[in-house]
Order: sequence, then structure tokens, then C-alpha cells
Amino acid sequence: MDERQEHSLPAEKGNKTRNPPNVLRGRSDCHSKDIICGDFAIHLDLIATGGRDNTAKIWDYERVMLVAEIKAHKSEVTLVRFIKPFPLLITTDIYG
Repeated sequence: MDERQEHSLPAEKGNKTRNPPNVLRGRSDCHSKDIICGDFAIHLDLIATGGRDNTAKIWDYERVMLVAEIKAHKSEVTLVRFIKPFPLLITTDIYG
């Protein structure tokens, strides 16, 4: 199977496909509200997500595990960016 193709598991009760459990989009507990931004650091194997719940989260790409949660924002996180090649992450909310 081509790696670019979407993987799916057998359907459950009327659903045509179901996301595998080791995919971030298949998790329902990533953020308490919508995810509105994200970035991937291939050199670190990390994903960063920012959401309407005023948090930024860092995820281990291989294990789809939460590594860190940043709760320093007073409004929704509008940008998360890894500073390549450094192990740094910039986050911002609507107030800058």
C-alpha cells in the first residue's frame, strides 16, 4: 500500500471507515475545543497543536503521546511554529 494513501479500519455501526488509534486525528482528547493550528518538526519527530482552548500541545509523532502542554495563553492559540533546526517552539494567541 502506498504510504500516501489514507489508512482505515473496518467500519463500525454505520461508519464507512474508522481512523486507526495511533493517528492524532483519530483521538478525541487532543484539545477540549477545536484545533486551529499546527506544525511538525521532522528533525525532532514532534507535532505541535494550538487550539481554541487557549493551550498549545506538543505530541510525540511516533507514539502519538502528549509530551508537553503550554497553558500560558489568555486566548485561543493562533500560531505554533518550530524554529528549525533548533529544538524551539514559538506560540502566539490573538493578542500576540
